[in-house]
Amino acid sequence: MPDPGPFADIRARAYKAAWALENEELLRERKAAYHQAHKEEICARVSAYYREHREERLGYAGAYRKEHTDSARAYQATYQMQHAEELRAQHTAYYASHKDAFRTYYDAHGDKIRARARARRLENLAEERARDKARYQANRASENARNRAYREAHREQIRANAKRHRQTPGCRARCARQKAERRALGAVPATLLESLKLRSGGICPYCFRPIEKGSLDHVIPISSGGTNAPDNLIWCCLSCNHRKRDRSLLSFLILLHERFGCWPTGANCWKPTRMPNQLQETRVETACLYILLSARL
Repeated sequence: MPDPGPFADIRARAYKAAWALENEELLRERKAAYHQAHKEEICARVSAYYREHREERLGYAGAYRKEHTDSARAYQATYQMQHAEELRAQHTAYYASHKDAFRTYYDAHGDKIRARARARRLENLAEERARDKARYQANRASENARNRAYREAHREQIRANAKRHRQTPGCRARCARQKAERRALGAVPATLLESLKLRSGGICPYCFRPIEKGSLDHVIPISSGGTNAPDNLIWCCLSCNHRKRDRSLLSFLILLHERFGCWPTGANCWKPTRMPNQLQETRVETACLYILLSARL
């Protein structure tokens, strides 16, 4: 038998590579057909290999991400964007089938998970807030329903958290400052308070809904130089007063529009409107003028 020579192996590999280039589509079809026919066997083999070499693969993946951080993040973001629906369906199905395991792990490592989530949110606060706002605007009805259900199911816990927050030094200092400012202005006379209630007609001037629990509000906040003058006082619903806090009238109306997507239109309700951006400022100024005039009637 003749000697194949020292370059026989090299020639065979070169021929094989050339044949693979010429028949790339054929090889791809054969590979796909084989994977389809032996899918369970391949998945089991790969899973077994991953379990046996888990630490090694995690170390390799971590080292690669450290060396190629930007490219790895860019690839991950691109992949998630291109396969968003598929990944969401996979995550939902996986969570549904492993719910007990997730709950057990969270109960055991809840503090660590929450601390990591808080740190990540603080590092990307502006981006996280923009994402929360976009998600709320896209799913307003479901988000409101979920929040209401959560408040109903955790009423005692929410009250306990609020009570604990009021005991913090920052909240105490803020309450003391606000009380000092109110004491400096003096109490609102009872006759003026009754006239404000009558002037409101039982309708909140901010949301145009009937007032069930009323509250006295300063149109110009005390912290911004507002006084107890009759033209700076208004009787509104308690929820609007809590939302407004120490915001200016303009910023409060903009907040209502951004959160609820609507403007006060006068027919005893907040009606959603879709207006060009150049008209929004005029509409806000009109609403401010209406509320200021209603405080002076």
